[in-house]
Amino acid sequence: VGDLVTHPGVVSLVSTILGTEPTYFGDSNISIRSVGRGYHKDNADRYDASAPDWQSDYPVVRVGVYLQDHNHHSGGLNVRKGSHRTANVRKGSTRYLRTQVGDVAVWSLRATHSANGVVLRFGKPIPVAPGVAARIPKKLTRQPDGDRIGVFLTYGEHGPHLDRYISYLKTRDYQRKNWTESVWPTASYAKAESSGLKLLWPWEPNDAADNASFEEYRQLPY
Repeated sequence: VGDLVTHPGVVSLVSTILGTEPTYFGDSNISIRSVGRGYHKDNADRYDASAPDWQSDYPVVRVGVYLQDHNHHSGGLNVRKGSHRTANVRKGSTRYLRTQVGDVAVWSLRATHSANGVVLRFGKPIPVAPGVAARIPKKLTRQPDGDRIGVFLTYGEHGPHLDRYISYLKTRDYQRKNWTESVWPTASYAKAESSGLKLLWPWEPNDAADNASFEEYRQLPY
């Protein structure tokens, strides 16, 4: 994962999208054999249009590196078109990303999306709503290209939106574990700088005492 975080191609892509030097802060994972699906958002204020996340442009994005063929198979990412502009998770037509092995996708954390998309077998690939996908007979859908494997990295522009997202992550059990178990060698900082990337280490020992931690999503107060 470390090599992907600082990969010049990935950093350049994110920099172009954000329009500035991106910051990486330790939010990444490798997903293997994940089977869950369902539309959701990943930002701190997911469904509250009055909250800080929705008051201005949101420069925090996720990068997905996909390792299966989703062009001819199910298992890819569903996103709702234009959903990064609304807190309503039901708005936006569905687009199935037909990624191939090695493809990189980037989306806003405010975007409504669902993993493990399902498409119909016959004719042009038509995405099926996550809520009904499990009820459709397998013979009518394209099957995944083996176990789902993907690498996911999160970057942001330094500022209040990123600060709030990091504050939110400090309340999540999984991310606390990630930070606690992570080691960033000194050489990583030089490698990041050469790629045009800023590394930010956000976790300190006293953060555990200062923040409650939860397994499930809970919105930050504001």
